[in-house]
Amino acid sequence: MTPEAPSATTNIASARFSRLKNLLQTDLDNEALNALRESGVIVPAVDQNLALCHYARGEFEPARGLLEGLYAAGERSPAALRLLVSSCRHLGLMDRAVEIADANPQAAETDVALAGVYALVYLDADQAAKAMRHARTTLGLNPDSVDGLIVRDTEAEHLAEKGSDAVRHDGRSTADDAAPGLN
Repeated sequence: MTPEAPSATTNIASARFSRLKNLLQTDLDNEALNALRESGVIVPAVDQNLALCHYARGEFEPARGLLEGLYAAGERSPAALRLLVSSCRHLGLMDRAVEIADANPQAAETDVALAGVYALVYLDADQAAKAMRHARTTLGLNPDSVDGLIVRDTEAEHLAEKGSDAVRHDGRSTADDAAPGLN
């Protein structure tokens, strides 16, 4: 059986994604956004887009600086929180990442990407119950979420290493049962 050729819609979406990725990784975006900031146009969208440019290039400290400013100004969108928490995680600022996630759990209830980042942060911070709660949210929103699968399977492996039979068929673990208020 021969695989079907990609549809025109798939080709257009792929081309748009490639173009966006290339734009985010160019200095032109940074120059244009910085020019807006220098001219006195300081709006959250400019800072968030500039932070995204830095993040896409692996420049987590400048991204975090911009995002911390947005956070201090009250910005709590899932996209901004995801970039901020993930930047903190990449920089090894786990206490700050956990602090932000703890203060904004509701934002991850319906956003698969943010729930996945929270799950990874809590996993890295050895907070299994919170990691599993966010992994379940992530997998509930997208059963193929890589972040959710990583956290679920890592926790299952940890429990197996401890000789526990606590990973149940419903995806919950004894870590969930140990902290029922977090379910």
